Formats: sequence, C-alpha cells, structure tokens
Amino acid sequence: MQPAPHAGRYHRVGDPWPLYAALDRETMWAEWSHATGGAVSPDDDPRWVCALDVDLRVLDLRDPAVRRALRVSEAQLTADWAPDAANPATMRVAAAARELGVDAVVAPSAARDGGWNLVVLPGAFDRVRLARRRREVPRLRRRAARSGSGGTGSPGRSGA
Repeated sequence: MQPAPHAGRYHRVGDPWPLYAALDRETMWAEWSHATGGAVSPDDDPRWVCALDVDLRVLDLRDPAVRRALRVSEAQLTADWAPDAANPATMRVAAAARELGVDAVVAPSAARDGGWNLVVLPGAFDRVRLARRRREVPRLRRRAARSGSGGTGSPGRSGA
C-alpha cells in the first residue's frame, strides 16, 4: 500500500491511503467536483463508478450520540483542511477508529450537505468486494454543494 505524501481528512502523512466511497450518487459526484476544484472538464475525466459489497465494523458518525462521545460536530468534521494543516476533529475520529479497532468510518461529506462517505481503513480492504462497475462521465450538480467548504479532497476514490 502506498503511503500518503500528505495528511487527509482521516489519515496522517505516511499512513496508507484509505478508500473514500460516497454512500449515494449525488454525493459521489459532488465529491469529485469538490476534489477537482472545477479544474477538470467532466468530458476529459471519465471515471469508473463502482458499487461495493462490504462486511465491516463501522464507526457511524451519522449517530449524534457517537459524535457527542467523540466531542466532534458535523461542522467541525466538514471544516476546511489542507495537506499541511490537518483537521483536528477528523484526526481525533481517525485516532478513535484505530483505537476501537473498527474497519471504517461513516463520515459527513464536506462537498454536499446531507451527504455521507464511507472511509475504509487500509486494514479492511480485504473485506471490500467490487459488486459492479461502469464507466461514466462526471455529472456536476452545483445545487447540492456544501456552503462555505473550500477544502481539498481525494479524487478518484469515491464509489456509489
């Protein structure tokens, strides 16, 4: 597994890259648009859209009680970050996930209000199976974008 050259929302510098997968199609394309910053023409960047079968122990941040226990809010989890300035709330969640021995985190999308992503930690990749895939050109839907979010994401790792 390739070590990440910079921190992300749920991994540290040098950690293997996690798999980031959106839980729905709208979030998947919003994440793609957010990650590319509009610098890539959709026609020039066809993607493999994958459906996954997973059997994972999950830390589910959709549950307000889980967020309270971790002392994080949705706003903190979707706040801006930069490769050289990790988001403290997401790093706290990632540390908790490692300590609890979970395989993945269901985390709010920074690109789409109401959207959620599955962040699969590298140790669980063997419990993720490709159910189906097809080639698609990205669809841009600006109306679903999260307001005030200017952070960077990880392109090419989303699935629905």
